[in-house]
Parts: sequence; C-alpha cells; structure tokens
Amino acid sequence: MPGLLQIAAVIRWWINRMCITPRPLQEKLTMFWHGHFTTSADPVFSAGLLLGQNQTLRAHAAGHFPELLLAAARDPAMLIYLDGFRNKKAHPNENFARELLELFTLGAGNYTEKDVREAARAFTGWTLQLPAFKFRFDPNEHDNGPKRFLGHTGCFTGEDVIGILAAHPQTARHVCARLYRNFADEDAGEKETIRLAEIFQRSRGAIRPVVEAILTAPRFREVLARRPGYRSPLEILVASLHAVDQPLERLDWLKRVHEMGQLPFLPPTVKGWEGGDAWIHTGTLLDRLQFAHDVARLGSPKIRPEASGVQAARNILWSIGMADAAQSTRRALADAWRGDARQLLTLALCSPDFQRR
Repeated sequence: MPGLLQIAAVIRWWINRMCITPRPLQEKLTMFWHGHFTTSADPVFSAGLLLGQNQTLRAHAAGHFPELLLAAARDPAMLIYLDGFRNKKAHPNENFARELLELFTLGAGNYTEKDVREAARAFTGWTLQLPAFKFRFDPNEHDNGPKRFLGHTGCFTGEDVIGILAAHPQTARHVCARLYRNFADEDAGEKETIRLAEIFQRSRGAIRPVVEAILTAPRFREVLARRPGYRSPLEILVASLHAVDQPLERLDWLKRVHEMGQLPFLPPTVKGWEGGDAWIHTGTLLDRLQFAHDVARLGSPKIRPEASGVQAARNILWSIGMADAAQSTRRALADAWRGDARQLLTLALCSPDFQRR
C-alpha cells in the first residue's frame, strides 16, 4: 500500500505541475515522450524510479534526440520495464531491442528480425547497480563479437546501435511524424513528414526546431481550423482545474482520469496511448460529462445572478480559456443562464468546443 500511495503522489505532483507551470509546452513534450518511451508503474512499482525517468524526459524534452534516446535507454525504469537488465551474453533478451526499433526509432516494417537479434547482442551487459538501482555496464556479460546491424558491421555496443539508429533517415521520419500527430491529431502526410525530417537531420536530431516548424506551418493552422483534435483526459483535467482554480488534492480524481482513458505512468500497452478519435466513445464521453459536473461542484467563477446571459457566458468562457468559442456555443450558454454559475460552468465544460483543442 505505501508503494501505491507514493506512486499516486508522483502522479498528483505531475498533474499539479501541468496546472501551474509557466512552461506548458515543456510539460506537453514531456508527456509526449512519456508516451513514446513508455514505462509503466506495473511492473516498475517504484515512485522514485518513475519520478527519475520523468525528470530525464523533461530535461531532454526539447533538446537533441540522440541524447534523449541514450538517456531513455539507460534509464533504470526502462531497464526494468523492458527487461533490459536481464540481457545476458549467454541468453540475449530481445524485448528492449524490439521496442527500440519498432516504437522508439525506425517504426514497424523498417528492420528485420536479424536486426533485432543483433541489437539485443549489442545491449548485453546493460544492467542495474543494486541496491542503488542505477545503470551499470557489466563487461563480463557483454557479447564482444562482430554484429551485422542495418547494413553496418562491427563489434557494436549498445551506444553504437543507438548512434546508428539516431542518425538513420527513417528514425527522423518516424519521430517527426509522431511529433506532428501529437500536436495536430492527424497524420502529417508524406510531404510534411519529409520537410520535418530534413529539419531534424540538418540539426542532428534537435527537437526544438522541429516543434517550431510544426507549430508555425500554414498547414498546421489549416488542420486545426478544419478539424481540431480531441483533448486528452489529462488536458481536460488540467484545463478544468484551471477553471476552478483548484489543485489536484483528492486521489479519487486520479480514478476519474483513468476511467476517461489516461493516467500518467499507467499506459494501456507498451505503445502508450492511441490518442486522436480513440479518446471519445460512448463510455468515455459519459465519464467526461460526469467529470465536468464534479469539477463544477468544486467552485466556479464569480458571476452576479442578475448578470445577462451574454455576460455570464462570456465570463465562463474566459475562465476556461475559450474566449474564441463558436457563436453557437456562446448563444447556447447565454440561453441556459439561470443565475447559477456552477450549472453554466458544467455546460461549458461539456461543450464540443471545450472537448476539442
């Protein structure tokens, strides 16, 4: 039980940080990398290790991908989650090597089974120093023999494999495509993926210029105007707590966010969260509506009961960052005004405008 409470405390700490940070983009990127380099409290079950990985991802969130990839690979939580610490010369464990190629770098279909086996050999000897739970390389358990990996031949180490993958053109395309989808909620398309991958490669894997190129591209603005993506459960939670100016104190709120489909450190699979349209279905939509009702009970913006419907709607929308809400939403809220600010807040949090980015 103490372990569960500590993990819950780390989750609550991160969500509160999302609410109050002056650098929301950094937290959004940290959450993206958490879904990319997925690790779960099951089986890691250590608040300290999960927090340590979170800090590592944040430190490299907008830095250089090669450095982030190496730091993520050596992270103790990752070594436990994907059995990297069990990778021995006599019995290479392929779990980490497979996810490294399929999820973290090249993407499915861009490598062979032999590449997985050779990468696993390169990572033999990567383990943990106990009881400190820190990365340690054991040379006695490392396979020093020659390896053939993605067309390269040599007595590769894990660092060598990571260097080859970080510089691979397909890694640039895969990572940039995932970054784009994280912000735009739809696929980048071949032309945009190539453009972003070229920026990635020219900067030797710098993440910041790629993100800047995504957010400032005319196509990105057109995509959001045409089809804004659904907010994730965490985005819903953070925006809602902003509206009522409340920290995340009660642990039962974590259960609510989990029911809506997303809880940090508890991804559904090694692939992280699917996102996009998968956030919304009959079950999660009802959970979102119930969540809006419960948030409004915590409090609401102060609005005079005698205020006009138009003024009340404007005040509520400003409080939840929806000053540019659709005219139909403004009109519906104004018509629903009966002098109860909490009721109006509930309706605003349930609106399609709020559910979308």
